[in-house]
Amino acid sequence: MKKSIGFFLFLFSVILISIVLSSCTSTQLTAITTEAVIVSENTEADITVETSIKYPEPTGFVNDFAGVFTDDEISQINDFVSNFEKETTTEIFVVTVNSLEGLSIEQYASEFFNSWGLGKKDVNNGMLLLISIGDKKLRIVTGLGLEKAVTDDEAGKIINTILPYFAQGKYGQGAFEGVKAIAQEISASN
Repeated sequence: MKKSIGFFLFLFSVILISIVLSSCTSTQLTAITTEAVIVSENTEADITVETSIKYPEPTGFVNDFAGVFTDDEISQINDFVSNFEKETTTEIFVVTVNSLEGLSIEQYASEFFNSWGLGKKDVNNGMLLLISIGDKKLRIVTGLGLEKAVTDDEAGKIINTILPYFAQGKYGQGAFEGVKAIAQEISASN
């Protein structure tokens, strides 16, 4: 008898949920799942899903939140990208994190890029080299104003340049080689 009542309650719940979901408009359904769709203005991604992740505030062009760079490496990378920004106005940011908080590298990097508003607004010339140490992933995000200068194929080649350094645990050296390669691609396109 108890099994019959349990099955009946289960079946009733499934039917009730089906009725509620089928009567919802897509806006109501979005509200139920607490996800909102936003349009990206700065990156190659057109649509991202908003999450409750709190991204840290930038401290400069180099943000080693995972603590894998030495002070000398931070200075070397920061000096290079600062000088490049003065010469070209292009902003290249290097960010290390410990975790992607369960998101894909694409989603995390795109949301990170948007949350910081990287690049000059009038030309969308920001770049992000995001390195997730714990997830062993990295991603280059290109602002719309630079997507012809650093295409997806070129970004893939730059990542392949970086990976051997990371495999040896040389994160600072790999990141420095990565930003030099990014700068070279941007300079070559002008």
